[in-house]
Amino acid sequence: MTARKPHGADLHLHTVYSDGVYTPETLVAAACEHDLRAIALTDHDSVDGVEPTRRAARDAGLGVIAGAEFGVPVSDEGDEEIHLVGLFLEVESSALREGLRRNRAQRKQRVMEMIEKLNRIGVTLRTEEVLRLAAPGNVTRLHLARALVQAGRARSIHAAFKRWLRPGAPAFVPRAGPPAAETIALIHRAGGLAVMAHPGKTLRDGEIPALAEAGLDAIEAYCPDHSASQELRYLKLAAQHGLLVGAGSDCHGDRNGRILIGQARLDEDQVEALRARAATYREPRHG
Repeated sequence: MTARKPHGADLHLHTVYSDGVYTPETLVAAACEHDLRAIALTDHDSVDGVEPTRRAARDAGLGVIAGAEFGVPVSDEGDEEIHLVGLFLEVESSALREGLRRNRAQRKQRVMEMIEKLNRIGVTLRTEEVLRLAAPGNVTRLHLARALVQAGRARSIHAAFKRWLRPGAPAFVPRAGPPAAETIALIHRAGGLAVMAHPGKTLRDGEIPALAEAGLDAIEAYCPDHSASQELRYLKLAAQHGLLVGAGSDCHGDRNGRILIGQARLDEDQVEALRARAATYREPRHG
């Protein structure tokens, strides 16, 4: 399968600039160790790690694509969501910077409200304990889950989400944020293309026609969490709606002793097809 070829590009990765454990230097080292030719840095609501990662990759022969991951509510209650990855972003776009700043503020407010809920039900957790885990990046639910594990309130991150943080759990707070069409438009204004991330995890396939109508460019068909039948399903859905195909491991670091980086990847021709689509959203440059 395309996702299993050597070399290629992993187009969905995280660092300490959001909720990953890699620094830019260790991410580049891991990418080279797994024989990748290019990576996309897609931290949650942040492009702050792009330039440090590019500097770290400069002498490694590794291409670094600027990206970011956006969580988008898809129900009125905000308890269900999809994730969109923007790729080939112009990191200095003022519209992008403002949109990311707003999203980070909403993320932090959401985590603060979850901490308050935990404290009200007797699960004592201090705000600074969570924020310390998030430095230098923006705070997410994953940092809150890690803090719960460190405090002995959960055996694992999975258990923390299941018991306290997922929809319907005692400390869950719905996501706030702009709708998908607005997020896709923001990605396009920043010269990027919009990819539906790990659709087999969010299970919102019914949203794909509306997303395509709103300008979605690609579906992340290749993902370590997808079965072979899911890969085939999303390849077919991409073709049905005139969408390109993406691939990404969504690697945040070690997951239960397993390193996911490079477990899903695209070959050079497919990456160039994505790059060409992104180029259509960039304003002409005049010398």
